[in-house]
Amino acid sequence: MKSKKFALIGTSCVGKTTLLFELERLLKKKYKRKKIMIVPEAARYYFEKRKTLKPFSYMHQRNIQEIARDFEERVEKQNPDIIICDRSVLDAVAYVKTMGTKEKTKKLLSKERKWLATYRHFFLLNPEGIRYEMDFIRKEDSETREAFHVSFLSLLQHLNLPYTLVSGNGKQRLKKIEKIISTFKT
Repeated sequence: MKSKKFALIGTSCVGKTTLLFELERLLKKKYKRKKIMIVPEAARYYFEKRKTLKPFSYMHQRNIQEIARDFEERVEKQNPDIIICDRSVLDAVAYVKTMGTKEKTKKLLSKERKWLATYRHFFLLNPEGIRYEMDFIRKEDSETREAFHVSFLSLLQHLNLPYTLVSGNGKQRLKKIEKIISTFKT
């Protein structure tokens, strides 16, 4: 794969989608001759069409993981130079790890282990200092939100995946992410 693929990941309402569009705009301005594409968030797409009381169940997260992979494959087929994903296939693993069983977590992970190697870098957005806003999809409490963040962090470390924990205000986060992406010889 010639594309360099990056993923903005983390628990709900940490600014992933907002940063995604700001980053896309910034990179298109900086790399005018490069094809830069984004991958939309699979979970929001999925839950906009379905109402459920158990959004973090294995079944729903498996379905979301499949949609995320499909979204990414569609973008990759267009051969962009840079791909920025709003979440990743790892997200489902982190949510089921927090809410589910070890067996089902391993199942989701084994299904996408090779795919995880297609990401050049993960940007884990720190929820600290970011106000949480519930909506018709985001409904978990602050303790659950923090548990999700811890799951993401432990998975990235356990799987030895390349990542950066990104903190600060929006401008600081954007600057840090753009700086790291630029080190990949885009």
